[in-house]
Amino acid sequence: MWKHGFVWSILVVIAALLMVACAPKPVPPPTAAPATTVAAAPQVPVPTMASPTPAATTPVSKQATPTASPDDTVWAKIVDAAKKEGEVNVYSQAWAGDASLAIPKAFKDRYGITVKLIVGSSPSVFLERIKTEKRTGQIVADMVEGGDAHLLNEPGMLVSSGDILPALRERAVWLVDPMAYDSKKKTVSIYRLNQYSPFINTNLVKPVEAPSSWKDLLDPKWKGKIIMDDPVVQSGFYKAALPLLDRKIWDEGYVKTVYGQIYRIERTAEESFGTLARGESSLFLTTSDAAAGRFIMEGAPVRPIDMREGMVFIGASVVAINGGPNPNATSVLLNWLLEPEGQTVVGKARGNQMVRRDVPDFRPLGAQLKVTNPIFLTGEDADRATQLYKDRWFNKLVGR
Repeated sequence: MWKHGFVWSILVVIAALLMVACAPKPVPPPTAAPATTVAAAPQVPVPTMASPTPAATTPVSKQATPTASPDDTVWAKIVDAAKKEGEVNVYSQAWAGDASLAIPKAFKDRYGITVKLIVGSSPSVFLERIKTEKRTGQIVADMVEGGDAHLLNEPGMLVSSGDILPALRERAVWLVDPMAYDSKKKTVSIYRLNQYSPFINTNLVKPVEAPSSWKDLLDPKWKGKIIMDDPVVQSGFYKAALPLLDRKIWDEGYVKTVYGQIYRIERTAEESFGTLARGESSLFLTTSDAAAGRFIMEGAPVRPIDMREGMVFIGASVVAINGGPNPNATSVLLNWLLEPEGQTVVGKARGNQMVRRDVPDFRPLGAQLKVTNPIFLTGEDADRATQLYKDRWFNKLVGR
């Protein structure tokens, strides 16, 4: 019997061993793949608020289905329509030289839309042309750009686009409100800044001798050494003067006395800077820094100076013409000019300070100035300055 029991035990052991051998082997847990080093992507402009936002980190089963906001849906349709229009006609004061190439190229690279430029000396010059276009029913202009573009804000001349531009949904990125000139109708968009200050010829005026107060210009030693832009041609004088007059920094007596110190009045800022750079005058009375960059980069001995009572900053603007042939492409261009990409392209091409805080100051270092008391022109100031320009207030005051 013991033999049978022994054999039976042997058979049980063998069967157990066979069951273990035939059982499926456990699969080891997955291991993380070796980390790879990825080169950092090149920096690109910050996306606008119309761009998609990162997905939420909640579990997929609990996530709501992403939906575009009504604003994004409308804007996407505008962009599609703009691409079908394929072009936008811009009457411009400032997009000459490098800007005339850089801005159209960058915008076409982004959207495939052609920018057709007609460059003139001032938006006010374009006004009569656009009136003729409207009268004949053959409107060519889609948009006007320039320091005086707000001058075109006559009844029926401009169309509002401020409510549809995605860039304007951003907050806390602006040095000055882009809609400051026309916050109600939203037809004027400020996209770059001009600083109005006196400039000196550093070969003729030592730093310690440079005026630091507007009152210093009344000193007889400046008689016959000051030049200025012609207020009949350039409305910038009025926009710079009005905030100073309102704050009692200037008054009519001051303006008359300084005019008595004037050596010559030039028709354009470029002519004035040429006169200053050649040493034919010592000081250029308050003018925009927009024209200074080229002279400074070419080594001209011209530099801005601060006046402690106050220095005025003025916005250059863009406006959309009511009835223009390419309204959607116009809106897309207006928005792009307020995005980081457009601000960077224009700022680099023109050497300007732009309206966004998140892009650099593109002015040459020699044109940058630490201002003691900055004053920003308001929309109300701009309207009143426009009226002074139309009334030729300066000429009447000094008897020209």
